[in-house]
Amino acid sequence: MHRTLPSILLAAALTVAACGGAGGDARDVAEPPGVTVVGAGVERTAPTISPAELREFTAAQVAFAVDLYRAVAGAEKGDLALGPGSLHTALAMIRAGARGQTAEEIDAVLRADDRLHELGNALDHELRSRSSTDGVDVDVANRVWANEDRELLDDYVQTLATNYGAALAQLDISGDPEGARAAVNAWVAEATRRKIVELFPEGSIETNTRLVLANALHLRADWKFPFPPSRTSDQPFLLADGSQVDVPTMHYDESLPSGRGAGWAAVRLPYSGEELSMTVIVPDVLASFEQKLDVALLEQVEASIRPGGIHLSLPRFTARTHLSLADTLADMGMPSAFGSADFSGMTPGRGLFLAAVEHEAVVEIDEEGTEAAAASGGAMAGSHGPTVTVDRPFVFVIRDEPTGAVLFLGRVADPR
Repeated sequence: MHRTLPSILLAAALTVAACGGAGGDARDVAEPPGVTVVGAGVERTAPTISPAELREFTAAQVAFAVDLYRAVAGAEKGDLALGPGSLHTALAMIRAGARGQTAEEIDAVLRADDRLHELGNALDHELRSRSSTDGVDVDVANRVWANEDRELLDDYVQTLATNYGAALAQLDISGDPEGARAAVNAWVAEATRRKIVELFPEGSIETNTRLVLANALHLRADWKFPFPPSRTSDQPFLLADGSQVDVPTMHYDESLPSGRGAGWAAVRLPYSGEELSMTVIVPDVLASFEQKLDVALLEQVEASIRPGGIHLSLPRFTARTHLSLADTLADMGMPSAFGSADFSGMTPGRGLFLAAVEHEAVVEIDEEGTEAAAASGGAMAGSHGPTVTVDRPFVFVIRDEPTGAVLFLGRVADPR
C-alpha cells in the first residue's frame, strides 16, 4: 500500500422502495448518466451547539457503536470492521421520515432525541473542520435519489437539506433499476475515492424501489509519528486457537500515550494534528474482553491512557467485513421499521418498510497511517516505559478527539 497521505473513508447509503431531498454536497461529485439533480447548492449554516451538548450527542453515538459491535461480534468470526458513524447517519436520515412507534424504536436504537438532526449537523461541521490541519483531509457528502414519479413531503426534503446538505436527484428507478443501481454505485465510488465501488449488489435495487439515500465521509490522515519502514519485520502473532503465524510487524520506540487495566493493555496513536486518533486495545483474552465490552469499559480504557515512553509493536493489517443487518437492527430494538412501519413523514400515506440493511467496512494500517472505508445500505420496500506488543487478537477504535465521536470500531483476529 503505497501513498503519501493515508486515508480513512466512510460511506453510507439507504434505498427506499414503495409497496403496491435537498441540497449541497461537501464537494463536487460528477453526476452519472441519467441523473437529474433538482435540488442542490443549499448553503448549510452550522448550528450553535456547546461543546457539552456535542459531547452528549457523541456519547450516544458511542453507545450505539458498542451496541452494534456486541450485536455482531459473537456471530462473526475472524476480523471485524465496522463504521458505526456511517450507519448512525444513514439511519438518522431514514428517521427523519419515521413517525409513531417506528420513530420511537429508531430513536431508542440510535440513543437519539428530538435534536438528532441538529446535533448531527453540528458534528458534521466539526468533522469537516479537521481539514484545516496539515496531513488531514475530511470530506462529507450526502445525496437523495427519488424515483421520477415519487412525491416527497416538503418537510422531509427540507430536513435533509438543512441538516445533511443532501442534494435531491431524480432517477428512473422503477423503469430501469439496474441503471439506477449503476448510477448510485458510481456516485458512491467517486465520493469514496473508489474504495467502495459496488455498495449495492445486483438485485438490491428493484422495480419497487422508490428512494435512495447516501452518505459518504472521506478522511485522509497521517500518523503524527510514522513507523520507520526499515524497522518492519516478520514477527509471531498468536491466534485465538493457540496457533502462531508470522506477520509484518511495525515498531516504534518513542513517546506514545498508553494505559493498562485488568486483563488488557492499550496504546493511543495520534494522527497529524492530534484531533483524530486510533486506540489499540490488546486483551489477554479477546472473547472475555468482548463479553464485558460496554461504554463504561471503553471509557475506562480511554481514561487510563497517560503520556509516557513506550515500545510498540503493531502488525500491518487489513480488516474487512460485510454484514446484512436487518435482523440485527430488529433485535437491537427497531423491529417495526422492517414490518408494520410508519414512514408517513417521508412520503404521503403509509406502506413503506425497511426491507434490508447492508454494511461493509475495511480498515488498513501501515507505517504511514490509516486507510479505511465503510458503506451502509438499506432497501425500503412497499409494504517509552512498558512494552505493548500487539501479538494477539486486538480491538481498535478510531475516534475524533475533540468530540469523542467513534468513526471506526473493530477487531483484528488474524492480521494476514
